[in-house]
Amino acid sequence: MTDTARDSSTTRSRTELTERIKELEATVRRLRARVSELESDREHLLEENQALRKKVTHAHLADTLLATLDEEDGDAAPAPEPPSATTGLHRALPSSFTFRTFFRVAEREGLDTADARRCLRHLLDRGRLARDGSRLTKQEATSDAQ
Repeated sequence: MTDTARDSSTTRSRTELTERIKELEATVRRLRARVSELESDREHLLEENQALRKKVTHAHLADTLLATLDEEDGDAAPAPEPPSATTGLHRALPSSFTFRTFFRVAEREGLDTADARRCLRHLLDRGRLARDGSRLTKQEATSDAQ
C-alpha cells in the first residue's frame, strides 16, 4: 500500500469515526431527554397516586362512618328527633364539604358527636345533603325538611 492510499484510508476511517461519534452523541442526547420526560411522568404519576389514595381513604372513612350510623339506627330504639340545631347546622355548612368539615362545623354550633351524627343522618335521609364519595353537598330545602 502506498503512502497516499494509507493516508486516504486513514482519513476515511477518521471521517467515519467522527460521524459515528456524532451519531452516538445525538443518541445520548435523545436518551437523556427521554429519561427527563420519564422522570417527569413518574413524578406526576406519584402525585396522582397519592391524591387518589387520599380520596379512597376518605371514601372508606365516610363509608365506615355511614355504616356506623346505620348500625346505631338499627341497634337503638327509634332515634329521637334530631336536635333543633339541625336547621342552624345546615345553614352554617358550606355548599360542598368533607365529613371532617361537617363535624367541625357541628362542634362550632355546640353539638356533641352523637347529636352531630343524628343530624347528619337526618339531613342525608331528608335529602338536605347529598353524598359523593367523601364529599357532601348541600341540597335545596324541601317542604317536609326541618
